[in-house]
Amino acid sequence: MLELLALGALFFVGLLALVALPFLLLGGLIKLLVVVILLPFRLLGAVFGVLGTVVACFLPLILIGGAIIVPLLPVLALVGLVWLLVRAARPRPAPSPVGHGSTVSTA
Repeated sequence: MLELLALGALFFVGLLALVALPFLLLGGLIKLLVVVILLPFRLLGAVFGVLGTVVACFLPLILIGGAIIVPLLPVLALVGLVWLLVRAARPRPAPSPVGHGSTVSTA
């Protein structure tokens, strides 16, 4: 009698495994598909997270640099204007009649 009960329990466990196994496999497959589909978005999130961290680290330096450069812009504009005027007022060499300063050989 005990053997029949053990055999029935074994049959029940086997039947339960046969019924539950497809659901477990299907659940694992769905999980795998969701991970594969969402992986590019996780990668993009990681990239933007690192990019945001880098920007957040360098933003104070950029703002300090801008605070130093912006007051100097009028001075830089004046220096550039003077440079353009001096460059335009420089005498230019006369063009060579033969071309680009080469000498004529009479061989």
